[in-house]
Amino acid sequence: MPSVTLERVEENLAYFTVEMDKDDVEKAFKDVFRYYSRNLKIPGFRKGKVPAKIIENRLGKATILDVVTGDIKETAHKLAFKESELTPRRGDVRWDSVGAIERGAGVTLAFAAPVMPEVSLPEIDGVEIVFTPQLPDEKMKEQMVESLRKKYAAYEELGADETTSSGQRVEISLSSTFVETGEKSPFENKKVVYELGLSENLPGFDENLLGLKLGEKKSFEYEMPEDFVDERIAGKQLAVEATVAKAEKMVLPEINLEFIKENFNLDSEEAFHEYLDNVLKYEVEAANLKRKKELALEQMLAGAEVEITKDMIDPQLDAMVENEEMRLRKAGTSLDELLQKQGRTIKEYRDELEPNVRQMIRRDLVVGRISEVNKIEVKSAEIMQAAMQVAQRYQLKRKQAEELLKNRQFVIQTHANILEDKVLNFLLSKVKFVSEGETGDEAASHDVSADEGATTIGERVEEDVSPVDDDSNEKSSDDGIEDNEEGEE
Repeated sequence: MPSVTLERVEENLAYFTVEMDKDDVEKAFKDVFRYYSRNLKIPGFRKGKVPAKIIENRLGKATILDVVTGDIKETAHKLAFKESELTPRRGDVRWDSVGAIERGAGVTLAFAAPVMPEVSLPEIDGVEIVFTPQLPDEKMKEQMVESLRKKYAAYEELGADETTSSGQRVEISLSSTFVETGEKSPFENKKVVYELGLSENLPGFDENLLGLKLGEKKSFEYEMPEDFVDERIAGKQLAVEATVAKAEKMVLPEINLEFIKENFNLDSEEAFHEYLDNVLKYEVEAANLKRKKELALEQMLAGAEVEITKDMIDPQLDAMVENEEMRLRKAGTSLDELLQKQGRTIKEYRDELEPNVRQMIRRDLVVGRISEVNKIEVKSAEIMQAAMQVAQRYQLKRKQAEELLKNRQFVIQTHANILEDKVLNFLLSKVKFVSEGETGDEAASHDVSADEGATTIGERVEEDVSPVDDDSNEKSSDDGIEDNEEGEE
């Protein structure tokens, strides 16, 4: 039986020495020969009956030794963590020493393996957190009404004498040349449809398109932003020609009794305003609940002790840099080119990302430790329920919904989301929220649950109406997922 010694743990690496006697080594050799005996096709021998010498002659001693060495390493790694009761994490194992492996002799292995860091959690039961709840007000209600009007807005084409203005939806054709050389530039498109005046549009570009009539062409010079994704035109002065092929103005509906009856099935303006008040109350309560959960977690994060080492951060940074590189490649440029234009190095870019990566790792570790200590688990039925909700939201057919559960990334992410929400709810039950200068006893005397009334009010909530965040859970049901599989491949 192998002997395991945990030498030390430092910087989230566990240093082990594992000693295997000659019987352990012999077993590893026999297991390898048994595997090949069952899986190699050698004329004249039945499967499982191929002698070890024949296998060795066919594959070569070096190959057999490589396979046995790999198996012994894997056995040593598994046994080391089982005996030490430490939790392994992803990362390369550093094999400091592996003795000569040969039949009839034992072997000693020394290695350092990545281990999950210890997470020390602060006491949170009964901790008081100062919280000032957001309250519904008239400004929020006005924003909600405006959102409703935009949601139910219609679009109509501009008249012959009307001109373009901010907020309109336009279709334009573009062509351009470089001012410096007069050569044609790649900044062109026969059909660009977008809304004038949005903050994400090219800075200052829309100003050149305001006040134009349908079919009107305008020529102007425009300096492209330095950080534009297409480095061929980034920072260049262009001579642009733009023609308004189509323009539509948003026509906002009037909130009157006819509109209310048609879209909300309510018979009076009073009932409509009561509906808005209830929705607003629900949304504000949901936003307050979400903020409370985050404050409770922030309290844990602030007091938790956990060592986050460079070998934990680097793989995450590598993945983020790789994703950004892929995104820029699709846009016809690269991260190196973009950083050169910005006068930054890849190290500076990684250093900029590192604090966020460190915080994400810290959050994941603390959430995981809280769930482990308090035996908070995610059941498979909960993941299935989440898949059904996604299917309903995107009107997927039943087969497509079932495919979600076979998607490893979806299952992992869904599990993480559900687990974190359960942990946040657990923390919420442990802390006390007080107003500035208020004691916990005073807060308890008039505390109202943020979930109170959420079910009945939430059933009437319209999507995209609220001006505040919603962290409510959707109802789960199989209704609405089509069994009809016509047209599916």
